[in-house]
Amino acid sequence: MTGSPHGAELFDEYRRLCGDVMLVSHTRFQALLAAALNTAAKAAEIDLKAAGITAGAAAETLNLGAAGLKHGAPDQATFKQRIRRFTKVFIAGLRESSRASAGAH
Repeated sequence: MTGSPHGAELFDEYRRLCGDVMLVSHTRFQALLAAALNTAAKAAEIDLKAAGITAGAAAETLNLGAAGLKHGAPDQATFKQRIRRFTKVFIAGLRESSRASAGAH
């Protein structure tokens, strides 16, 4: 859609018609993701504090980043591959923060 000459117009209409539904969906997803990140932090699998980010901010970053990865993806398989790479790199950074803070104690 983003490559279409009318992509922006279609997106605006989609947002007008479905924006409230999508906002609820994104808000719920981010809350679930933040809860999962908090659980991982409590289990010392990641260290949000050492990374300087809250679970909510990390969830928002992951959610918005995932949305951005849709742009230019020619198919669902490519989009899924992008999500896997993005998530892997993001979580690896949080794990490295966990290892670094464990070594500091």
